[in-house]
Order: sequence, then structure tokens, then C-alpha cells
Amino acid sequence: SLHDALPISSCQIVIGDRRVSGRHAWLGIALGKVILRDLESTNGTLINVHPHRVIGETELHAGDTICFGGHKGVEFKLLID
Repeated sequence: SLHDALPISSCQIVIGDRRVSGRHAWLGIALGKVILRDLESTNGTLINVHPHRVIGETELHAGDTICFGGHKGVEFKLLID
């Protein structure tokens, strides 16, 4: 399953925003798919700025916007070459 997949290597990104938990989310490749998993963060993780769609785990696609820390939190856009 995607949940059981282990990362081959890892790195940490530190986001200095009080809305983002210390261990907020995991982002990686599992079974050939880009996966985002919220790690039971306090303010949640949103995809494509849907304020009522907090994710637990989801597959990401090129162009998806990831928002850490709830609506109007820190945003990143997924770019795939």
C-alpha cells in the first residue's frame, strides 16, 4: 500500500510559520506516484486551496498547489519535469 511505502532517502524542509506543525506532512514517491500525507498536523494540509478538503493522504499531480497550515497558510506548487 502507499501508506507502507518507505522513502529511499529523506530530507527536511523547515517552515518558520506558527500555523505549520513541527512534523506537518510527508511528501515522497511511492509506487511511482507523488504522495502527500498529512501527519495529523494541527492546522491541516490543503490541496488546490479547497478550504473544506483537508487531506489525510493523496496523490499529487503537476500543477497542484499544496497549502500547509490551513487556508491562507504556506503554499507550494508542485512542478514535475
